[in-house]
Amino acid sequence: PQRAINDLALAAQTKAALMDVKADLRVSAQDGTILINTEAPMLKYKALAQQIEEIAKTVPGVREVRVELVPRGVI
Repeated sequence: PQRAINDLALAAQTKAALMDVKADLRVSAQDGTILINTEAPMLKYKALAQQIEEIAKTVPGVREVRVELVPRGVI
């Protein structure tokens, strides 16, 4: 149960850190690994993914970041 609480807290901290970049993110955490899902225009994929990853890595407790972007309107 404590690990689940820690994962939820880490996901919330990461999402808060990313709110200025993109508000409509789905963020989950498991043992220090952060998974971030969102929609994005294809032309902005690479830059957005890099920016999200860089900011997420600054959150204490984050060991790894995985960013999954899908074309806008698909999810």
